[in-house]
Amino acid sequence: MTAGTLLSGRAQDDRIEFRAAGSWTAEFAGALEPEIDAAARGTTARSIAVDLTRIEHIDTYGAWLIERALRNWNRQGREARIVGLR
Repeated sequence: MTAGTLLSGRAQDDRIEFRAAGSWTAEFAGALEPEIDAAARGTTARSIAVDLTRIEHIDTYGAWLIERALRNWNRQGREARIVGLR
């Protein structure tokens, strides 16, 4: 199993949608954390959606990373939400 592309973004107007993919597990922490930390840096998007439909595996660590990112973006005054949760 490989990490692959874990997070990609697409901006439109004042919104950005991130697509999470691959394995969001503790095994890939070294690749996941920098991607999450850098995800919304440098954008002025007021609305952020994280699409989880392409996540193949997720454990508690991966879920915590997503929750932490949403919490941080909301603290910054952005509307952050999850979409595509199975």
